[in-house]
Amino acid sequence: MLQLNLVLISFLQFIIIFLFGRFLGERGCAFFSLFCSFIFFFFNLLLLTKFVLCGEVTYIFSSVWIISYVYEIYFQFLFDGVSLLMLFLVSIVSGIVQIYSFDYVQNDALKLKFISYLSIFTFFMVLLISSGNLLILFIGWEGVGLASFLLISFWSTRVRACKSSLKAVLFNRVGDMGFIYAFVILLVYVASLEYETLYASVYLISPYMFDTIIFLFFIGVLSKSAQLGLHLWLEDAMEGPTPVSALIHAATMVTAGVFLFIRLSFFLVNGSIMVGSFIALIGFSTAFISSLTGLFQSHIKRIIAYSTCSQLGYMVGIIGLSGYFYSLYHLINHGFFKALLFLSSGLIIHILMDEQDLRKMGGLLSFFPVTYLFMLVASFSLIGFPYLSGFYSKEFILQYICISNFSLSFLFYHLAIFTIICTTFYSCRLLLYVFILFPSGIFSVYKKITMANYDLIADILFILFFLSIFSGYFLSDFFFGLGSTIFDGNILWKGDDLLLNEFALYNIFLVISFKFYPFLAIFLGILLSFCFIYFSFSLSIFYFCQRIYHFIFILFQQGGFFNYFYLTKIGKNFVNLGWFYFLFDKSF
Repeated sequence: MLQLNLVLISFLQFIIIFLFGRFLGERGCAFFSLFCSFIFFFFNLLLLTKFVLCGEVTYIFSSVWIISYVYEIYFQFLFDGVSLLMLFLVSIVSGIVQIYSFDYVQNDALKLKFISYLSIFTFFMVLLISSGNLLILFIGWEGVGLASFLLISFWSTRVRACKSSLKAVLFNRVGDMGFIYAFVILLVYVASLEYETLYASVYLISPYMFDTIIFLFFIGVLSKSAQLGLHLWLEDAMEGPTPVSALIHAATMVTAGVFLFIRLSFFLVNGSIMVGSFIALIGFSTAFISSLTGLFQSHIKRIIAYSTCSQLGYMVGIIGLSGYFYSLYHLINHGFFKALLFLSSGLIIHILMDEQDLRKMGGLLSFFPVTYLFMLVASFSLIGFPYLSGFYSKEFILQYICISNFSLSFLFYHLAIFTIICTTFYSCRLLLYVFILFPSGIFSVYKKITMANYDLIADILFILFFLSIFSGYFLSDFFFGLGSTIFDGNILWKGDDLLLNEFALYNIFLVISFKFYPFLAIFLGILLSFCFIYFSFSLSIFYFCQRIYHFIFILFQQGGFFNYFYLTKIGKNFVNLGWFYFLFDKSF
């Protein structure tokens, strides 16, 4: 069956390259990887077209896995609008990342091993997206965590890379604990993990237990989607190769938590207002604090990492307000321009001999005009500049916040506006330091730049460049157009036509100032970035409060007070507890 072939293609690619790659050779593996990526994209496009034209939702029960007196769990897959849209994003980004990686690690002795790790990462993400029950989803959930550990620590001779991979695993174990407790409770109360059964059983669960289950799932989302408190692993994951960063941040892993909430939207909509407000508060607080932290970073990949954390805050926050479609819409658009931003920055880092510090770059516009165009479009789409892809989804999110009936909507809206200002500031700062300002790097490195050949990579990135501009426009009617049936027949809370008409009515008569605030925030962020960089206003502003400024700078550059708290209060106590159990064990 075509759907099962879609699931197995990436696994087959992993097996062939990992076991027989040395027999195929580098060129043979490159062609085989390209062939698998093309077949994966073609199958997914065929299924998506079939779904759009015919509205075909496919359920596959392959075989029984677990049998007991109370319940049966199948190898079950579900291909509906949500799954196929996510697979469309994964197929494009993972294919481009794999082609990009052959050039990026061409001088590495273990490049075939790296490509096989990318393939198994894609396989687990496809398994997570196409799962028909929570247990299959959990296998994919754990699989992307395992694959991310292998990819982040790929350069195992780097101590920081190994520590960062362990940090990612430990932080995700905290979320996995909440996930496991949640579906154990579901097994006790509903005796099933299938989405259809859970959807039909929502009225059999008490409101208190509903809130408990949602909160436990939210712990899993906190770690996997890097929300406030468990977001520190995402910054350290930048120690891996740049294609890994693009794959983790754009189309896979970090979006797994958002996808889980979208898939379980029929659960969240039955939760209390307090739980929804708490989820929205954490989401928009993550967006604001991550963008504020990004202002104080000097490494190019760390800046983009915090921008990912900030955009994930938007997605989780709007889910707390029951805007599931807007979260999915922003997730798709974000995947395209964030992959373009990471891969373009990776090109700069690769040619500058792995230099990542913005303060050691500059003047690269004359060397890389095409790369500058890519990063300019991706950055402006990130900040929501009008008529780029990020503009459409972010406008929907902001306007939905305005009409939502939550008591904290006013706070959420202003947190989102301040996030736009900070995002615009560090995005313009990144572009100015890398491409516009006077060169500050090593002369010998700049002298060798013109010899670099990156035409193939630039041609591949034109696909993401096109999607970063037009995906928001093309998908807006696809998601929210009048008469769109893309989510009909899905196990997803859609709401009724009255709610959609109410949103359209409020959107038309919304106070005009609310529609101009985002554009004014973008303009203010651009103005502040130019003033601070070109006119050195930062020195005059902080001249009389250098100690306070120094404290704030150190605080946010090191990831806020979270690292200090985890090291001194939690990590230290766990180490002492470990020593106690070690001595206790030796005594007996």
